[in-house]
Amino acid sequence: MPALLGRFLRVREKSSRHLRAVIAIAVIGLILPAASRSLAGAACADQCTSDLVRACACPPGRVWSSLDDSALEKTITTCRAALTELDRERAPIGWATVQNSLGNALAMLGRRQDETAYLEEAVAAYRAALDVATRERMPEEWAGTQYNLGHALALLGGQTGSLERFEEAMASLRAALEVRTREHAPMDWAKTQMYLGYALHTLGEQESGTDRLEEAVAA
Repeated sequence: MPALLGRFLRVREKSSRHLRAVIAIAVIGLILPAASRSLAGAACADQCTSDLVRACACPPGRVWSSLDDSALEKTITTCRAALTELDRERAPIGWATVQNSLGNALAMLGRRQDETAYLEEAVAAYRAALDVATRERMPEEWAGTQYNLGHALALLGGQTGSLERFEEAMASLRAALEVRTREHAPMDWAKTQMYLGYALHTLGEQESGTDRLEEAVAA
């Protein structure tokens, strides 16, 4: 494992930011099968996974939009392979991190290809991650995943015309804003407010009153 991490770190210094994120996911896929066979190994794999992804972390819009469809499909395959090896109970942080990365890749494909099946899978992946990455355990990661979930639900609502999906999106985005405050994380706060405004505006157009539209303007 040290040799593998050393190779990753050398590549990290020379690679573009979005490539580093994909490399991190690939390294996770190599680490987990062997490491998860013992309790000590699982704990080590969990920490390595968390450290690798945090070292390469970028907002999804900057990472996933830089990848073509083929690269996204390979990322999805890698994440799914890692999840078959990673034990959710013994390595919860790594498991949740890979679920979130899987959701990001699926959401980007769903957005590009106007394909609701990818977005539905992305929503399922984010919700799975949130089962483990709780606000108490990982507040920043929890808020980021809530934002990703809200974004995917808003896209799904736009594709299907489902007002229920927009309601769900608002709930997730508002949850994210409990942590992503204007004072603490102004850029993340602004992005989250933008999608909340989109969801509110869409719902407001379907209602006779103006409350939603006024909220959208405020957001």
